[in-house]
Amino acid sequence: MEDELKYKILQETKYAEDSLPFTYLGVKISSKKLSKDDCHFLVDKIGAKLRTWGTRSLSYAGRAQLVNSVLLNLHTYWASIFILPKKVIDGVINACRNYLWDGKTVSNKPPLIAWDLVCRERKKGGLGFKESHTWNVALLGKYIWSIACKEDNMWVKWINHVYLKGKDWKEYVAPSNVSWYWRQLTHIKDKFRAGYSGNKWLFDKKGYSAATGYAWLRKNQEKVEWSNWVWNRLNIPKHRLLSWIIMWGRLQTRDRLRKMGLQVQENCPLCGQHVESADHVLIQCSYAQKCWLELNRTL
Repeated sequence: MEDELKYKILQETKYAEDSLPFTYLGVKISSKKLSKDDCHFLVDKIGAKLRTWGTRSLSYAGRAQLVNSVLLNLHTYWASIFILPKKVIDGVINACRNYLWDGKTVSNKPPLIAWDLVCRERKKGGLGFKESHTWNVALLGKYIWSIACKEDNMWVKWINHVYLKGKDWKEYVAPSNVSWYWRQLTHIKDKFRAGYSGNKWLFDKKGYSAATGYAWLRKNQEKVEWSNWVWNRLNIPKHRLLSWIIMWGRLQTRDRLRKMGLQVQENCPLCGQHVESADHVLIQCSYAQKCWLELNRTL
């Protein structure tokens, strides 16, 4: 626009003129694709948390609580605004996984259980963590919903005027000469395409929520029979997580350590007669059977 008109707008609105990129509400606003360097604040914040916690001696249950309630929520604000770079999300996952299984930011220790299983609901065999890639898509689903419902706001009106131009949003395909962000939003729309009919989402008639969208994207998972036993409220958290590891057959007994290539004695250190396995330690071992009998007498 002309400088005179721009000056009048600035005078009336009391806004200050600036250029892209700039920082607004703690995030970097840019017309270009967000890079890994643009997210250094987010990565540094997670690293600072881990350096503080690294001095504490916590059980698996304690570390799982910190990862789920703190670390995996630090990037939620950014993920609700931007399509985060894959390297950034992978970095968040690696930091969380290393801290969960080894208590460190950087670790060469192999995880006991795959991250995909960790990120399942508890009733489906996981710890209830959010899978960060899918969570980013679910959070941005609100924009897809807004366009589908033709919400009365400036952004939706601008999208319809510049991009859609009266076309059907459900069948819309972005041309190659549009912005990268808009093409990515249309890809997200395609992921949700089977989830709505007209202006109503099939999985939630009342509207869209990120939690509902995430559950819908992760719907193809079967329930496990042992979830109620493991996550029983009578069990203390430390025993719950240990029981969860046992049910997946990942307890680090001597038979598993030998399969991993470690040179250790196979025999059980309690009875010294049989190979130490999870079933042997918990049920078959003569020492374990004495413990169970004593527990039954106490109860």
